[in-house]
Amino acid sequence: MQNRIILSVFLSGVSLLISQNNPSYNGALKTAKMLEREGEIDAAISVYRDILEKKPTHYQSFSSLKSLYQNNQKYEEGIQLMRKRLVNSPNDTRVYLYLSEFYYLDDQKGLAKATWSSGLDKFQSSKTYYRLLISLLEKYSDQKNIDLILTKGRKNFDKAFLAYESGLFHQTKREYDLAMDQFILHLIYQKKNSSLIEKRILIMSDEVEAQKIIEQKLIYAAEINPEKILNIISQFYFKQQKYELAMKAKEKWTLLGSRDFKSWLEFAADLNEENQFKYSTYAYNFILNQNLNSKITDKALIGLAKTVEKQIITMDEVFLIPYFYDDNIFFQDQFISSKTMSIENLKSSLQVYDSLIISIKNPAILAEVYFRIGEVQFKVLQDFDKAYNLFNKALNNKPGILLNEKIKLRIADTFIAKGNLDKAKSFLKDFYKSKPSVKIKERILLVHLLTEEPDSSLLLIKDFLKETSPTNSTFNDLMELRTILSKYSSEKEEGNLPLHYFLRSEYFLRQKKTGNAIEELMYVFDNYPKSKITPLVNLRLSLLNYKIGSLDESLKFATNLKGSEYEDRGVILIGQIHEYKLSNIEKALENYMKIINEFPNSIYSEPIRFHIRKIQKVKTI
Repeated sequence: MQNRIILSVFLSGVSLLISQNNPSYNGALKTAKMLEREGEIDAAISVYRDILEKKPTHYQSFSSLKSLYQNNQKYEEGIQLMRKRLVNSPNDTRVYLYLSEFYYLDDQKGLAKATWSSGLDKFQSSKTYYRLLISLLEKYSDQKNIDLILTKGRKNFDKAFLAYESGLFHQTKREYDLAMDQFILHLIYQKKNSSLIEKRILIMSDEVEAQKIIEQKLIYAAEINPEKILNIISQFYFKQQKYELAMKAKEKWTLLGSRDFKSWLEFAADLNEENQFKYSTYAYNFILNQNLNSKITDKALIGLAKTVEKQIITMDEVFLIPYFYDDNIFFQDQFISSKTMSIENLKSSLQVYDSLIISIKNPAILAEVYFRIGEVQFKVLQDFDKAYNLFNKALNNKPGILLNEKIKLRIADTFIAKGNLDKAKSFLKDFYKSKPSVKIKERILLVHLLTEEPDSSLLLIKDFLKETSPTNSTFNDLMELRTILSKYSSEKEEGNLPLHYFLRSEYFLRQKKTGNAIEELMYVFDNYPKSKITPLVNLRLSLLNYKIGSLDESLKFATNLKGSEYEDRGVILIGQIHEYKLSNIEKALENYMKIINEFPNSIYSEPIRFHIRKIQKVKTI
């Protein structure tokens, strides 16, 4: 009783404050908010109502009062508030919607419909009112009335009015057929945002249960409006990896009159990325047969050349785990093994590029052609002199900024591959002065690593790390390199010689001299058997012998890893040799099972467990 008296006196004081200081309601509003926080809802309502009595147009109080009525299920009070508000603000579209919602909440559906219908008559030219009303009805899943309002709106405005919003609503409810109806309406009747609709359809196709519905709806729509629908059908089929159907739909779309050959270039490039060389070749030839301007034709020609080039490599060497540091920029093998190569496709690639040199006049594209031929000479044929000449021709044709850097980095690589580290160092330093970048700095560090003492390289790495963000791809490579150098340069009694020979082997690998690299590593193996670096040397020897096909040697060095930090990798490599090279599945499984049973904490135990399951599944078929 005493609390109620205090609250009553307090509210009287607030009311007096409002009446005395009419222009400002800040104090009263703060009081109302405080009462809300303390759970005194009725008291807060009383304050807001007092403010509205004094100033009916005070929107903040009106909005807060509306929320309190709705959140505390005081629907009748909310209805009265809105009806009063309509008297003062007869043209406020939101009030009609708020009143309709309170009627909905109070289960007075008839009055709710009458209210928003009245609003439709009053604001029939307001697209905003229609949008807000549709959102309200979607909130209460009133699909029947949504359809009626959409029909009315499409008569007043356009045939695809709110089709996108309506499609999204059905998509979130997993009503894929209704969503597609709305999305197709938009594609047919609206020019704006069609790419957004296409993206939504492709996103929806991730749901397996939606795929058949999407296909059927698109096929039906394409029969009526092929010029508007066939391109999205092509994209849909591409995503489903039905490349031939994607090609046919795209071609039909173009033959109907579309001249969007930029999208054809993207389509052909995407096919190339998916290794669909047959269809990629067809797509590029389709472009070339259209008598287009040289800009499009030149791009199609170089795309066709890239398609042929990608087919040089016919197979990838399988590695079950990352055994070494092959993804590290400082240890990467830049060359392509002849075992994985198609000589026929290699010849075709070079013939196509040679013809492009004659036919293409655009200097920027010609620069890329010379670069691509140089890459084939460098990576595939290891003809470093020819590659060097081609890279220089590419530079002379004024390539773009990104290609310019790629070309110059590869020129530095040719100097390294030819054994001319001084030229590489000088070339990179001059390049870095004119155009500093992380990639150039990587090559400078690589040359330093191959020519200077490990301690000096460590200092350079330290400075490099200070300037490199942890999110940069180079950061992890630098950390790995620092770990290796720190770990193996601490053997002062050996004068860093084991590490020196190890790095010399990496230098020979950069020259495609695998035999010389193995000799350097064998020198460490024979003369420094107790060195810290010997296990890493054994691992590298096993992998290099695997690469050149000396399987007995590879098995021997993998077995030597027993008891070392790389033992689990050695066991997996032995299993891989038996599985992929010797076709001895039982022996392979025996080694893989060792990982599960003897190395449960190995980071490779899960991928190997998965691989075992795959083998066993094949065996049972």
